[in-house]
Amino acid sequence: MSRRTFVGTALAGTALALGGTARALGRSPQTVQAVRLTNHLEVLPRATWGADLAPKGPMAPEDVRFLLVHHTATSNRIPDQRQLIRNIFAFHTSNAKRWNDVAYNYFVGPDGTVWEGRAG
Repeated sequence: MSRRTFVGTALAGTALALGGTARALGRSPQTVQAVRLTNHLEVLPRATWGADLAPKGPMAPEDVRFLLVHHTATSNRIPDQRQLIRNIFAFHTSNAKRWNDVAYNYFVGPDGTVWEGRAG
């Protein structure tokens, strides 16, 4: 099972619980299309926030065996969700962490918008 299929199924419930189709209508660039996983769930691809942010090194293949939900300590009043995700990428790939990419597979915004995270 791919990461996209495994996590996408779990995200469907999360997005619905947050109250919406999980797409920030009118905010995504017109050139990048969301990936529709169900009638009520669209995932905005990584290109909507990080088309210019490639992983800093090789990404090993993943074998998805469980789902871990991580919650950041941020306010629910986020003026620019894309910039917040870019900031998390910058921290995860900084000299402090030295990871090749952002650690999260997906991000779920306070408005229910779902964003693809790490590459691969």
